[in-house]
Amino acid sequence: LNPRDPATGTRPNPNFLRITQYETEGHAWYSALLMSLDKRAAARTPGFGISYTLAKTIRDVEGFLFLAQDQLNPAAEKSLATKDPRHQFVGRYTWMMPWDLQLAGLLQYRSGQPWNVTTGRDNNLDTEQNDRPDLAVPGGNPLDRATYFADFTNRVGNLGRNYNTGPSFISLDARLSKFVTVNRFRIEAFVEAFNLTNKVNFGTPVGNLRSATFGTSTGIQGNQRQVELGFRLDF
Repeated sequence: LNPRDPATGTRPNPNFLRITQYETEGHAWYSALLMSLDKRAAARTPGFGISYTLAKTIRDVEGFLFLAQDQLNPAAEKSLATKDPRHQFVGRYTWMMPWDLQLAGLLQYRSGQPWNVTTGRDNNLDTEQNDRPDLAVPGGNPLDRATYFADFTNRVGNLGRNYNTGPSFISLDARLSKFVTVNRFRIEAFVEAFNLTNKVNFGTPVGNLRSATFGTSTGIQGNQRQVELGFRLDF
């Protein structure tokens, strides 16, 4: 409520610095195409399901306690949402084989999520370090600091929010079961694996230009390969 004027350096109420009022206000736009194909399993015949989503999510706010880099221009925050996987694919199958064996699996894929680049300093002197840099090299390597310019004061950069896209995600889960029926009891012994191929899915890169790890992914999405053995008794 008391933004600093970048031209004069003064605030409407000079007796205070930042005065923040949080409101449940913002806009989101979502459009999507959803497709699916399913085939039910029959005796000795595999069943499967495939679904695909093509979507786009645009927002001008992002999460709780969100602050625009320029309080005098909140419209500049309109961009792809942080959670905006453009393509999502899920495939599943179930196959009841001879000797009461069952094979099942789940394949998941989604394209990369947007990530934001910030200067790591308070360029416009509004007491918030959420300013974005200028785009110095259009079409340049998004993981290279030289693509951006952040050495300026009394203004914010022209780079849009969530300008870049991070790594995609893919994972395959599988399960093999053996069924045994004894009187009224049905016993299932199984082995299942999550992320069967042990694919390393990197998270979104660090976007702070002043960080020593800028442009690198310091976390992963999902889990490493996990294998479990178990049994189930139905009665």
